[in-house]
Amino acid sequence: MSTGNQFGLSEISHFGTFQRVGGKAGGFINKKFFHPSSIRNQEKLWKAHTADEREQRKQIELQKRRDEERQVEELRKQMYLAGQGKSGDFITTAQEEKAATDHLGVDQKTELKQAIAEQQKRRAMLKQ
Repeated sequence: MSTGNQFGLSEISHFGTFQRVGGKAGGFINKKFFHPSSIRNQEKLWKAHTADEREQRKQIELQKRRDEERQVEELRKQMYLAGQGKSGDFITTAQEEKAATDHLGVDQKTELKQAIAEQQKRRAMLKQ
């Protein structure tokens, strides 16, 4: 007994009793519904992440479509004001027209009104 272990415990094997971190407490907490390393919670987390990624991709795609539609409408509007488009190409409601001109300044709005009036004069002259 002169090996340093005064209590004679050198023969006791502790192999297998603390296999997981935390020992018995770790095994107990691992089975609880709120534990982050449980398979159920990891699956929920994975599903939430994939659903979030899908939603983000969907939002990005919708934003791209909206931007593309705005560009097309702006081009149609410019063509119509320049006299190159048909009136059927640019049919809007008052609400859409207001939304389209909200970002314009006062000078730009007056220019737009003058351009529309000029277009109407030209059409009237063509009909005569």
